Amino acid sequence: MINTERTILAIAIQYPEHIETVLANCDDGFFNWPENQKIFETIKDLHEGKSLTDWDTIIDLLKGEIHAY
Repeated sequence: MINTERTILAIAIQYPEHIETVLANCDDGFFNWPENQKIFETIKDLHEGKSLTDWDTIIDLLKGEIHAY
């Protein structure tokens, strides 16, 4: 399931034209893995203009890396 969750998140990042569809079909309880929940929340907040996080940080989270930009 972790790979499915990450694939969905990757689609939202790689193909921004589909982010509305991802956000409409996934809620906060959709992702089982805590890392993926955090990434989803970050993507959602970034899309809604509530986050100062950039896309590079989100991509690093998907790779399992943490950097301070």
